[in-house]
Amino acid sequence: MNRRNKDGSRRTWKSDDLVPLFGFRSHLWTVNSGGKHTTKDNLKGFPAPMPEQLARDLIRSYSRDGDLVLDPFSGSGTTAKMALLEHRDYLGFEVWKEHFLNSLQRLERAKREYQRKLDRILA
Repeated sequence: MNRRNKDGSRRTWKSDDLVPLFGFRSHLWTVNSGGKHTTKDNLKGFPAPMPEQLARDLIRSYSRDGDLVLDPFSGSGTTAKMALLEHRDYLGFEVWKEHFLNSLQRLERAKREYQRKLDRILA
């Protein structure tokens, strides 16, 4: 597999291109998209929830701890939740008030989960 440099030229994969747990990633990913099985959260009939596994894999593949993850159409907040749980900062925008409020509640639960994990690590 090849990768592009900033100037557009090609280079081959190096060991620093590896994603932990996955190795080299190709353009085909297998993800559970079974609706209610994609999250533990109650999304109150949200029309298009992104599978948490997909958000987590994308965040791990294209960012590092401490990076900022942007989701300009945040919807139910899956990307923000997974960014938090993967030690990234996040910024999301949502124009629909109901979805925004739902995602805030979801992020509050995720923050408590994240804090419990930190407490166990530090104990």
